[in-house]
Amino acid sequence: LSDPVILEEFKCPLSSRLMYDPVVIASGQTFERVWIQKWFDEGNNTCPKTKVQLNNLSVTPNGTMKDMISKWCAKHGVSMHDPSVELKIEATPSLDHSFMSIASIGDSVNDLHIHMDLSNVSFGSLDTSFNSDSSLPKITRTNENSKKKSLDSIWRLSELPWLSQCELVEDFRRRVEHNGQALYTASPENFLSPISKFVGEAIHHRDIKAQRNAAQLLLAYMKKSRYGAKDLTEESYSVVVSLYSSEEVKEEALAIIETLSSQPHCRPKIAASGALALILDALCSRSRGLQGSALRILHNLSSDSDLRPLILSLDHIIPKLVPFLKDTK
Repeated sequence: LSDPVILEEFKCPLSSRLMYDPVVIASGQTFERVWIQKWFDEGNNTCPKTKVQLNNLSVTPNGTMKDMISKWCAKHGVSMHDPSVELKIEATPSLDHSFMSIASIGDSVNDLHIHMDLSNVSFGSLDTSFNSDSSLPKITRTNENSKKKSLDSIWRLSELPWLSQCELVEDFRRRVEHNGQALYTASPENFLSPISKFVGEAIHHRDIKAQRNAAQLLLAYMKKSRYGAKDLTEESYSVVVSLYSSEEVKEEALAIIETLSSQPHCRPKIAASGALALILDALCSRSRGLQGSALRILHNLSSDSDLRPLILSLDHIIPKLVPFLKDTK
């Protein structure tokens, strides 16, 4: 029997491989998370497929695409492989300057017009070229210890004076920006709970900078922790809703809700948290970014048949959606 043909929409436009963790970027295009993040890390701020400059570099899990790919793989007996494990991106510090640059791959493919199917290619041999230095394992252990130390500090966050808390949260946010794996082992107990309490204090102090730092950490947690939104408590949902009360942090709050709305088990909790009122408010705002997030959230929530009547019962929801229908003409 011949191998099943992978649908083009299931392939990452950057690697031409079956996507394992599909995410949507600001242009509306879907990519494999590890490759589009690599594209952004190289300093690119455009969509590699449409070449359009992006308003932001955020990525949102494409739960629908993930589900479609999973069902297709199950039907055809195809295994899904995590590219971040196969290529060991975090263990190859010279990758940015090597022939494996995402930008260079994209340029080469575009210039030569060659279709590259890398699904059966093994990159295992690359590991040896980067592991010849015996000091690398020591560096890895040091990074792991540093990561654990940082998470321990977050866990004890409330024991510090307020200004010290703010400095620690900001420092950890910067760390996460440079190393997304710093949050991989973070759990609801050692990270989510103390950060949620910090948000409450930041709102009480009306500290916008602290709110924004915490919101960005919460968003990163949803996307990069191995736990994700799995064990999110009602308190956490309420904290996200309360963040929207600050004008300067509305975009971050909606970005978190949008990420949560892509996961079916989170949708009823979003509705129960009072977030629907925020979505209505965002639809009426003058910010195209807020309006776009609100529409995507409504789209995700409406895929739950139990929530549709609740959405339709929202005050003047249909008249508020009509202008967006006109925009598409």
